[in-house]
Amino acid sequence: MILLVLIDHLQKFTYGGDTSIQWAKDAESLLDDLTDEGVSHDLEDLLDHLQDKLCIYSPSGGDHLIDERMMKSYCQKIIPILQSKL
Repeated sequence: MILLVLIDHLQKFTYGGDTSIQWAKDAESLLDDLTDEGVSHDLEDLLDHLQDKLCIYSPSGGDHLIDERMMKSYCQKIIPILQSKL
């Protein structure tokens, strides 16, 4: 199940396992796969917001970018919501 893989991917980030830009690209691919699989209506906004965050993620941040700390905080907020949909 792709949702479970996405949750695991987000958890690895929050634990500091992988915080690279490639991690964000991989997460975006998982979101695309999840969308292709079909997403419940109540998750659409959350996943769209995650997609927006991933697009502007850079480990060190920068102009108009979010950094590792902000991305980690967001992941920690959405992981329990995603887990409740399993």
